[in-house]
Amino acid sequence: MAMQSDVRPGICPANATTVVLEGRTRLKGGLFQYGTTSTVQIRDGASNLVVFTAPGVAGVTPLNIPDQGIICRSNLTVVTSVGANVTVFYG
Repeated sequence: MAMQSDVRPGICPANATTVVLEGRTRLKGGLFQYGTTSTVQIRDGASNLVVFTAPGVAGVTPLNIPDQGIICRSNLTVVTSVGANVTVFYG
């Protein structure tokens, strides 16, 4: 079994583009807090890894990613709309 790395949180405010980490990392999971019309994009550079659109009601939902996570080769970037606050876990 491969050795696991430490996991760190990245806080991403609403209505912003946040570069969580420049360089190679793995997206391990996250937590989305959203309004009724919010969207969240989690990117590796310019490529979308995860796109989330609110289901029409405000709420909170986890982003569960199994095993080793999703590799980000260039950087981990989160784009949020108005009303969407995100915490991502990476390492």
